[in-house]
Amino acid sequence: YRDAGADHKLVVRDTHTWSFLESVPTRNRLTAAYYDYKGLQNNFNARIGRQSGYGSGLPNRFDGATLGYGFMPKYKVNFALGLPVEFPTLDSDRKFWGLSLDAENLAGRWSGNAFFVEQQVDGILDRRAVGGEVRYFDERRSLYSLVDYDVSYDILNIAMLQGSWQTAGQTTFNLLLDRRRAPTLSTHNALYNSVVTSLIPIPTSIKQLLTVRTEDQIRALAEDATAIATQAQFGLTTPLNPGWQLGADIGLTNIGALPQVTLDDGTVLNPSPATGNIMNYALRAIGTNLFSGRDINVFSLSYTDAPESTPSFTGVQIAYNNTTYLGDKWSLEPSLKYYRQQTDPSTELKRWTPGIRVSYRIRESVSL
Repeated sequence: YRDAGADHKLVVRDTHTWSFLESVPTRNRLTAAYYDYKGLQNNFNARIGRQSGYGSGLPNRFDGATLGYGFMPKYKVNFALGLPVEFPTLDSDRKFWGLSLDAENLAGRWSGNAFFVEQQVDGILDRRAVGGEVRYFDERRSLYSLVDYDVSYDILNIAMLQGSWQTAGQTTFNLLLDRRRAPTLSTHNALYNSVVTSLIPIPTSIKQLLTVRTEDQIRALAEDATAIATQAQFGLTTPLNPGWQLGADIGLTNIGALPQVTLDDGTVLNPSPATGNIMNYALRAIGTNLFSGRDINVFSLSYTDAPESTPSFTGVQIAYNNTTYLGDKWSLEPSLKYYRQQTDPSTELKRWTPGIRVSYRIRESVSL
């Protein structure tokens, strides 16, 4: 609801999975349930309830509140506190608080923020981090960077740089460099260390683990159970004529070893070894208005090579995606993917994935 004074928003997102297998329980996941307020005259905003922490070092999902106040035309201070929420649910008691300072439209094109966040788990430090974001946008160029540094572990959690540049001829170049801890380094990650999961009985909280390990030992276990993920990608898209664009990408992914994880439905995800360098090469062609006056068609071909993975594999994917608008009410989005993977020494996988999405606009503001 919006009036002259404020924007009001109520958001609820819930997923219920009904299992017909006796060995797998039915489960419900409430992923969002919050009230959002944005003042249009008083420079105040608030979000209360279960929400996602977008940036500023906040947890991916938490029950709590975020409050913000714009004290100058270009600056805003924010405060957040709450209880992190994860699936599967941890038995540990966790809580956090954080502060951030946002700056917008500096010199007309620059913006960013600086933040501090501290999180506790069962009475000991879970995470204490500082960091910030820097953003730049103009008519042809964009830049986004993020740094998250844990001062208690003296470890860099995230270092990311993403940018794009469009030439006068409408050719667009894209670059992504990303190195991060996966998941974010926190003391409670020690619960997923194989040293801990081999204990009898298996500790399900940091409080239980503290009865057999010191805090320093737990922090060392947490660091050992947190992988390093590296990703780099470079791509370009260039127009051939008013109806066609061509693009190409090259990417590298490298993910460290990950421990075994047990989900809240009892499913056990086996530990995975380090992947080594996985290379991906892709070509795509984008055609508009090929079959009608309002359609978009994307043809793509990609090749993946993972010689250092365990086991090593190569994969090829061919895909087609279409979006067609039928009048003012209907839109169709059919797609088709074919994927073939050869895994050393002698395993072959072939997968066809057809799909279709249909949308109908009831009126200007409502669609199904």
